[in-house]
Amino acid sequence: AGRVIERKPLPWREAGLLAAGLAVPVALLFAYNYARFGNILESGYAHAYLKNPVLAEALSHGLFSVVHIPKNVFMMLLQGPLPYPGENAPVLQFPYVQPSQWGMGLFFVTPALVYVFRAPLRSPMVQACWLGVLAVMVPVITYYGVGWIQFGFRYALDFVPFLMVLVALGLPRPMTVLSRVLVLVSVV
Repeated sequence: AGRVIERKPLPWREAGLLAAGLAVPVALLFAYNYARFGNILESGYAHAYLKNPVLAEALSHGLFSVVHIPKNVFMMLLQGPLPYPGENAPVLQFPYVQPSQWGMGLFFVTPALVYVFRAPLRSPMVQACWLGVLAVMVPVITYYGVGWIQFGFRYALDFVPFLMVLVALGLPRPMTVLSRVLVLVSVV
């Protein structure tokens, strides 16, 4: 017949303690925002003076909006180096390529990230890391700005720690020549 599944009681006490612990810094943040701007939800970004018309136009669509997703995903994953001294130059000059001032895609600046896809998906640690990446990435890719004067994708710093765990879990054991080269290039 059917198998009896034992239900564990929900950890209400632990959840309450976690909520109480989070309530203190959130209340302090709200008080700080209210003292500065008269609104608990205003962090100051709406008051930013943007000299760059591209950023001003992007912000006109909202601080966070789905319209920002295509550009952020492109910059985060696909933006590569640019020709030097420029794409309209008749002849390229040494060093022939330069990083985009808006940043470059993660796999260009950290090629060892390809090993995140080798991490065993059945592992609870891997699942938790991917959940962390996705939870942090949603606000990042809906944000109006992509950063400025940087080498990689600025806001990836918020979820890169989870990616590093995935890389570590996905690296071959023992490390191959290719994996060593990709890690070395990533560090450099």
